[in-house]
Amino acid sequence: MFPPHQAPEDGLARLSTAGYPPLVPAVSLPEDSRRETDAALTLGIAGATVDIALGPIVYKFVDRVLGEERHPAGGVPPVTMAFDDGLEWVQAGKPIDRRIRLSLKSYAQGPRTLSFRLVSPPGVRVDSLPPSITLAAMEEKELFLRLRGTLSKGRYEFGIIAETETGKSYEGITTIDYPHIRPINLYHSSAFYIQAVDIAIPATLSVAYVQGVGDVVAPYLRQLGIPVMMLSPEELAVADLARFSTLVIGPRAYEAHRELVTYNSRILDFARKGGTVVVQYGQGEMTRPGIMPYPIGLTQPAARVTV
Repeated sequence: MFPPHQAPEDGLARLSTAGYPPLVPAVSLPEDSRRETDAALTLGIAGATVDIALGPIVYKFVDRVLGEERHPAGGVPPVTMAFDDGLEWVQAGKPIDRRIRLSLKSYAQGPRTLSFRLVSPPGVRVDSLPPSITLAAMEEKELFLRLRGTLSKGRYEFGIIAETETGKSYEGITTIDYPHIRPINLYHSSAFYIQAVDIAIPATLSVAYVQGVGDVVAPYLRQLGIPVMMLSPEELAVADLARFSTLVIGPRAYEAHRELVTYNSRILDFARKGGTVVVQYGQGEMTRPGIMPYPIGLTQPAARVTV
């Protein structure tokens, strides 16, 4: 286990490797917290010095539909690296054989050669990681790593650090850009956690899954070796649910798919016949009479929990 560090801005434990900055798997800090640009001007007037704060640097452009747009300028590392997810689930004590994608992007104006340092727990070996790679200016590449081995129960850190002629690279960027909010860059490390858990999967377990909004639960179930079949709301109306032991409804699925309200009687009938139904977070539709087996209510404003 690497020595823990405390992050003053997010309050979460960080893990670090000796001689390297902390890697922070699955922890993102917004542009406002870390990389907001600012400009100041110093003027000399009649022998006097005047400092003027100009505020953040803003890129202004004209959209043909929306009109004038203003986006804040933020810092970008010369090279970014990122895995698809910040967490991978595995069964403790069982063989691991998994492909992981590492996305690389250069923001540099010239070629950059990266040499890689692997941060991996004992018991896990990695194939297909080259000792070095060269990215042309503004080039993007993908590397696919094969993780194999066995881990005992616990949480482990896995990461890649790239060394270049100008320094070290160990982070990626995710941009959140919607019309109703200011664009935000989230910076996260080129690392993730491997969570090894003791789990016994019944031979009869078979899951039908109706995806909700922002829903990434089904891939995690598959990582643990649980058989999952995705069903659309339309398929739920005609599928033979007797083939499944469990039906999972994703978060806010009733709001996103009104068909679920129409076909809700099939969900209740599945439960009455002995099936297990798991309904995740929802809002107004779930409070309608007849949707849930028993009446439920939501507090206003609804309390939120964020992980």
